[in-house]
Amino acid sequence: RQLALDFARRAWRYDPAPRGVADPALVGIGGWLWLYAIAVLLTPLGVLRHLWMDLAAYGNSGWSTYAVFGGAHYHPLYAPLLLFELLAQLAMLVASLLLLRLFIARRSSFPRMALAFYAFLACFQCVDLLLASGLPGHELGAQAMTKPLRALAGVALWTSYVLLSRRVRSTFVRRLAEPAVALPAASAPSGAAAAPLPA
Repeated sequence: RQLALDFARRAWRYDPAPRGVADPALVGIGGWLWLYAIAVLLTPLGVLRHLWMDLAAYGNSGWSTYAVFGGAHYHPLYAPLLLFELLAQLAMLVASLLLLRLFIARRSSFPRMALAFYAFLACFQCVDLLLASGLPGHELGAQAMTKPLRALAGVALWTSYVLLSRRVRSTFVRRLAEPAVALPAASAPSGAAAAPLPA
């Protein structure tokens, strides 16, 4: 947990310059960005739902059944797979909440963080499926491959949108530490002689 929180602090401090020139007419949530906003909002709820559904596997009864030698459905892959899923989902929960905060703040780091997060999410689904295929009754099939393929297609589609959208480029421009604005030099009093320029 501490590792995930440390990563979240570092990610929050990541403060790249905005990409390109903002168009004032396109600033704000609108168009296709509404759909992306809904996805960002629902992602933490989806991660929480998966954690809740898998909670029984980490209880005494579930763990002893699947992950402890001699259990009714013991397999040596269950323990590492369950631990991998738990750590990955906790990390995704922290990251999805951070992503939502960056979105609300319209931080310039949001597009890059969003691309990294959803790419990780798709990769997790693929790796999880491959690991689970080594368990009895979880062999890979056409139906099992549908979910990760849909996830990869969705990531590719929305990555293209985030990279090419002028609205995204114009909206997410706020910095963590805005650069200081230089104040204009005080003008000389009326009637005072101007200081001579150096030769």
